[in-house]
Amino acid sequence: MPAFATSSEFLDRVDDRFVDQLAAPSGGMPDAARITASLDDATAELEGWMARIPSERRPADALLKLHCVKIALYLLTLNRPVADFDQIRKAYEDVIAFYQGLVAEAQGAAAGGGRSERPCPAFDDDSLEGFV
Repeated sequence: MPAFATSSEFLDRVDDRFVDQLAAPSGGMPDAARITASLDDATAELEGWMARIPSERRPADALLKLHCVKIALYLLTLNRPVADFDQIRKAYEDVIAFYQGLVAEAQGAAAGGGRSERPCPAFDDDSLEGFV
């Protein structure tokens, strides 16, 4: 199966400063092979999630493209540190949390509803700050 996003879509969506740091050797042209490999890996990761989500709950193609680019960018940073790694890591974690939520919903629906094993999204570290 082809990647959910192409190299040109990756280059269109990703800030040039990240491309320069991650995929362009010594300030040259972006390394198409590195970008393609990271997109292929990101596609494989997304396909793994898609296999666990019912077809009617799967995200639209446009969202899959965006998620593929975010995952590919994160994968590129694993071997090459960048200045704003936390921003890239956070975007990756948000994508993974999105798919974890879809899988949890699918499992809950398959089990006939019931109690969720995930905490209520209103109760996060920020909302509980100050409570002991």
